[in-house]
Amino acid sequence: MAPPSSTKSRPGRALAVLIALIIVMLVAIVGKDTALRFTVWNYVMEAMTGVTRARVLGRTSAELFPGFDGTPRPDWTDSVADLAVAYLDLIDELGLDGVMVIGSSIGGWIAAEMGLRDTRGRIACLTLIDAVGIKPEPPLEIADT
Repeated sequence: MAPPSSTKSRPGRALAVLIALIIVMLVAIVGKDTALRFTVWNYVMEAMTGVTRARVLGRTSAELFPGFDGTPRPDWTDSVADLAVAYLDLIDELGLDGVMVIGSSIGGWIAAEMGLRDTRGRIACLTLIDAVGIKPEPPLEIADT
């Protein structure tokens, strides 16, 4: 009896299958390498943002998003709240509903502001990863809705 095939014996095939899954999944997926360059930007991200994979892959957030990491930003953006409103406006412009927002670091702060300001129920899920800038005041209770 032949041993079962495994991904360990065929790492190239396993990687190819993983890449294929990332490309066709019905969720937005983004990946970055250790130099913080985008390495994954699936077609759902293209559809949601209007930004093509060709424009994104190999570049950093600072190169793509105005104001990130000291890059020039529009005059009307003075705060995290301004960025949150801008992203909510983009969600409206794209006609999205039930959006899952995930933010890390300052992106977590922006995501939290988006959740706070979303009065139309566009955001269905909010995940914050190592978010900065958020200073909750006591009592620190979790509210279920």
